[in-house]
Amino acid sequence: MAEIYLGKQMTSPALPAAAPMPGAARGWDGVYWSAATDEVVRLEWKEGTLRQVGGAALVPTGADVFRPDGLAHEWRFTAPPAGSSASPELRIRDFWPSSRVFSRVTEPAPDADALAGFAGRYRSDETDMHYTVRVAEGRARLSWARQYDVVLEAVGGNRFVSSLGTVTFTQDARGVVNGLTISNRRLRKFHVPRLGDGGEGSRQPEPPLQDFSLR
Repeated sequence: MAEIYLGKQMTSPALPAAAPMPGAARGWDGVYWSAATDEVVRLEWKEGTLRQVGGAALVPTGADVFRPDGLAHEWRFTAPPAGSSASPELRIRDFWPSSRVFSRVTEPAPDADALAGFAGRYRSDETDMHYTVRVAEGRARLSWARQYDVVLEAVGGNRFVSSLGTVTFTQDARGVVNGLTISNRRLRKFHVPRLGDGGEGSRQPEPPLQDFSLR
């Protein structure tokens, strides 16, 4: 019925025409992080194309501009000025109300000693929930009530990705881990203090982000 009244407004936007894959595209792979939303985007060069890790290929539409295969989004890469120590940036324009800027992560993944420093118990007063971080077979895992258990995949520094979203471990002025934050499309930087190291209680989460994805 909606299609009768809205007509062409119901049709999907036309996809930008594909362009030849530029040779420079191979240099855009890596991990990117948005300070505004705490999202992590991982890109790899595979089978002759730039693609999301475990996801869609990126189709070139112009100089350093791409779109995910089948979607009318815009992913625009920008290199830092010559001689600058800044990281390359990725600007994504999709279903969100505004574009987001991502910077390439340059910190190395944590070694075994650093992973061990994340292990411990964490508690949120806001949700009255206990979380446990442990390291098994060289990988960090996060578990909580009702038998939930997820693998934390390191992407650089204190930041990890998981089926729960982005998990980042926080530190005090001495560099001691004192908590973790959880971010996803509906929750942004929700802080959970570490028991014994970060005091009691947790702060209120920041306002949740609206979900403009198709998922």
